[in-house]
Amino acid sequence: MIDAGIKISILYRDQDVIELRISASNGSFAGCADAYISSDDLPSMAETLGGFPSSLSDRRKVVFAAFGRASAGGAAKLKLYCTDQAGHAEASITI
Repeated sequence: MIDAGIKISILYRDQDVIELRISASNGSFAGCADAYISSDDLPSMAETLGGFPSSLSDRRKVVFAAFGRASAGGAAKLKLYCTDQAGHAEASITI
């Protein structure tokens, strides 16, 4: 059995680019993608995700790199949202 969760790791960093590994597992199935983002993008991504959830209707989305043949590597899309009036949260990830 695999530990469930989402992990974002920095594999490489210089002044212009960051290589990330985005890993996700539901406990039975796991996957990962390595994605390249601009060094300028990471602070805004962290700001977007910070403080979640701030309300029951809070929804956040962050896209790491770009999907498709034109991108230099993999990509991931992370969506966070509340599922009920108690504030239980879920994450949906596409890699």
